[in-house]
Order: sequence, then structure tokens, then C-alpha cells
Amino acid sequence: VRLVAGLLLAVPGAAALTWASLRGELLLGLAAGVPTFLGVVLLCQRGVPAAVGLVGRLLARVGGVPGRLAARNSVRVPRRTAATATALLVGVTLVSTFVVGAASVRATTTTELEAQYPADVQVVDAGYFDGPGLPEDLLPAVAGTPGVTGAAAVRGALVDLGDVTEQPLLGLPADVDGVVRSSTAGAPAAGEVRVGPGYAEVNGLADGDVLTATGPTGTADLVVRVGGRNDLPVVAEAELERLAAAAPVAEVWAAVADPEGRGAGETVDALTTTVSAAAPDSYVAGAVLVRQGLDQVLDVLLLVVTALLGVAVVIALVGVGNTLALSVVERRQELGLLRALGQPARDVRRTLLWEAGLVAGVASVLGVGLGVAFGLAGTSAALASAAPVVLDVPWLQVAAVVAVATLAGMVASLLPARRAAAVPPVAAMAG
Repeated sequence: VRLVAGLLLAVPGAAALTWASLRGELLLGLAAGVPTFLGVVLLCQRGVPAAVGLVGRLLARVGGVPGRLAARNSVRVPRRTAATATALLVGVTLVSTFVVGAASVRATTTTELEAQYPADVQVVDAGYFDGPGLPEDLLPAVAGTPGVTGAAAVRGALVDLGDVTEQPLLGLPADVDGVVRSSTAGAPAAGEVRVGPGYAEVNGLADGDVLTATGPTGTADLVVRVGGRNDLPVVAEAELERLAAAAPVAEVWAAVADPEGRGAGETVDALTTTVSAAAPDSYVAGAVLVRQGLDQVLDVLLLVVTALLGVAVVIALVGVGNTLALSVVERRQELGLLRALGQPARDVRRTLLWEAGLVAGVASVLGVGLGVAFGLAGTSAALASAAPVVLDVPWLQVAAVVAVATLAGMVASLLPARRAAAVPPVAAMAG
């Protein structure tokens, strides 16, 4: 019955979850994930004992007599093994799901930030094209901030660009190439204006079109190049100088030493202090700030979820210990006979240690496998409709989950193993 029910839940649920992940349907993904997970749990009642038996054969070859005994004992009562392992499997699956999901969200966000922000940090004039601009001495102040590896002043002016009047236009200096996050965000060639894909779509522009730009001090015909990472049209600084001589500084772009590391936060704090003193009517933006805020949210969320699920894992490990304790009581005479035949007390302890490690290890590996699948599918379902999804599996963290859960299961066996080894052989055989 459980096998049939598990298949009826898992197969259509997995198909719907796959469809939702490919189409970016979050609600469908949530609706499909629940029956899929329940179906998998039911299937584990059959699958886990079989997996434990398969791995137990390998253990029997390398674990000596304790390994062979542990392999046989672990599948002696399949339902008990399934119940014990499934409880741990559920907790590990949920932890792994959130770990993989958080890593994939970070990777996707990083890619999107690289596409949206040309520089790690941007100091922007609050008036933005409606005032004197940023002070000229702000650039050396930003460049001298600890953690900043380069800075460039970006001038801007309002021009008539094609059919658009009073269009903000940025002029990128030649040294901006050492500051931007990608070569596609550098200064355009002379006689060209680079626009983002969104701007091109809204204004009906295509690569190679020619636009007439008219500024306060000049006019120029510019060839359109679609691409880059700027919301606003950009030209080379020399081109902007022809259209608007002595244009004010609209932004200062800066690159930091480790934009994805924890030290970036200290750099941004120092930069904010510097900017507040040198240019009070400005603000700090950029990819580093957005990532920093997102990382804080994800870290707190992951910490809370992991702590809650960790309680469930601890409860499951207590179940492992209780199961082994019950097994010791049931096998009291068997253990006494083994001791009487010459098996050392340490081998009795090793047998139970191997048995706990076998069950916990198989449950952890299966749980991590399911967690990776659910994490990747859930991330795709949540984000695919909004942005290209970058899936990421933090293998080091995943391996740590397996190792910690397996070791914890073995630790849970220490007390039952100690009790089993402490019983005198004669008393155990007498019942």
C-alpha cells in the first residue's frame, strides 16, 4: 500500500515540479513539492532498507567481523530501520534544500548584479543632472579610501537624443576600464552611443542605428550599440565634451578589493563616511551594497531555518540511539554468546558503532541527494520567471551536512554500545 501510494504521489508530483521549475511557476512548484516530498517519504520505507543492505555488503568486506555483524543487524528488522532512517532523512533533506536554495539565490543575484551595475560602488549626485554635480575633489577622496582599488569620475549632461528630449547622457573616461566590472561596461568608441537592451526596446532602437545628439554646446551623429550594463545611454567622455562642454561630475565609480567578501562591507562603510563628509548631497549605491543586504537576509534566514531543522535532526538522532538500545535488549543473549566465543568488548562496541554509522550515513546521503534536487527545483520555480537562474550546489557545505549527520548518528550509538559491552557474557546468555 505504501509503495503504491508513494508512487501515486511522487511520480506526478515530480513531473509537475519539473514543469514548474522550467516555467518559473512558483505556486505550482509549491503545490507539487508537497505531494512529491510525501511520496518520497513513503517510498523510503521500501528504498532505505534496500539501500542500507547494499551499502552493508560493502561494509562487510572492509569492516571485519564487526562490519559483517553490523551489516546483517541493520536490515534484520526492515521496518525499524526504515522508520529510524526516514526520520533522519527528512531533517537532512530539508536542511540541504535550504542550503542549496540559498546558494543558488546568491549565484543568481550575483549574475544579475553584474548585469545591472557597471561598478562595485557608485557615488551618485542626489540632484542628478539638476545642479552643479559632485565636487571635483571627491574623486581623490574616494580613490584614497581603504579597500578601494580604483575610481573614475563620470560626467553627465542633458541632451536631445533622437526623439527623446532632455535625455540624461553619461560620458565615460578612458580610465573607467580599470574600474568597471566587465569590459562591456567600459567607454564606447568615438562616435558611438551605447544603450541597454531595455532602453533600446522601449525606444525602438537596434544595433547600428544612427541617432542625432544635440547638447548645449554641440551636435553629433552617434551610432547605436546595444549592450552594456548601464540604464542610461553612455558615450566616451570626449564625445560628451563636444555636446556639453565642462559637464559636471554626475557619478564616481569605484572598484573594491574583494567585492564578494566580508571585507567589502567595511570598505563600503568607510566609503560612506568619506562621501558624507566630501559630498553631503550624494548617496552610495552599487552592486556591493545590494549583495551585502541580500547576504545579511539570507544568512539570518538560513541560520534560523537550520536551527529549527537542527532540532528535528537531533530528535531523529535520539531515535537512532533508542532503536539501538532496543536492539541491544533484544539481542542480549546473542551478544553474550559472541562475548563467550571470544569477541572482545571493543568489537561489540564497534559493531553497534558501524550499525549506527551505516544507517545514519545512508539516510544522510539520500537526504542530501533529495535536498539538492528540491533546492535546485525550488530555486528555478521561484526565480526563472524573473531572471536567468544560476544553479549552484555548495558541495563543501553539502558534504559537511553528510559528515555531521553521520558522525552524530555514531555518537548516538555510544551509550547503547557501552551498555552492551558492559554486560557479563554469562549473565547475558542466562537472559
